[in-house]
Amino acid sequence: GTDIPVQAPPPQFDRDAITDMAPEDRMEMINAMVEGLAERLRDDPDNVEGWVRLLRSRQVMGQSADEDLALMRATYAERPEVIADILSRSGRPPQP
Repeated sequence: GTDIPVQAPPPQFDRDAITDMAPEDRMEMINAMVEGLAERLRDDPDNVEGWVRLLRSRQVMGQSADEDLALMRATYAERPEVIADILSRSGRPPQP
């Protein structure tokens, strides 16, 4: 069989390095990852798992997700069950 090559995470994601980071550096890196995810979803919004991760991250970090929620709702406007699923799995109260 053909093995699918597994891509190693970039060096900045080295767990020990993250643990040794100053808290503000760690937050900056996490912020950069969250923003990167948000950007990918703006380019390609049909990604249920991505939305769940993004909305959960925003909540954990105490950031507003209003723009994200608006785009996610617009993306799945014809599929309310997907919106409900994303909201429930990201720990957000379902909103009409």
